Amino acid sequence: MYTRIITLMNNLKLRTKLFLSFGCVVLIPVLIVGVFLTSELQNMALDNALEQITANVDRVKKRTGEMLNVPLDIAYRLSNDSRLEEAANHRYESVYDVVQAYRDYPDFREFVRLYKEISSIRLYIDNPTVLDNWEFL
Repeated sequence: MYTRIITLMNNLKLRTKLFLSFGCVVLIPVLIVGVFLTSELQNMALDNALEQITANVDRVKKRTGEMLNVPLDIAYRLSNDSRLEEAANHRYESVYDVVQAYRDYPDFREFVRLYKEISSIRLYIDNPTVLDNWEFL
């Protein structure tokens, strides 16, 4: 069988032999290297994309945590504020008393002024004697 291949090769024209040798020596190795490099570059691009996505998610997570710290801190402070509890639960006898109580409790406005992360604070309460002023509802 080996002699048959050699005989077949010897009977080919020189031009055909050159094309075959070019294909075996140049074309096939270049194709193999090209496929390998393309595969490696694709894997590197995917790895870089995953690293970027992970970094972006971590940044968003950190920033969200930072943004939520202020409202959580304010909510904690307000939940432990006895003056707010008194203002919200007191049964008022006149509109003047309600307005005076709102004026005496400026903490909502102060928090909004101090922290750019919040635009308003609203306290929803079940007290028919209070007036809605967009802070106490």
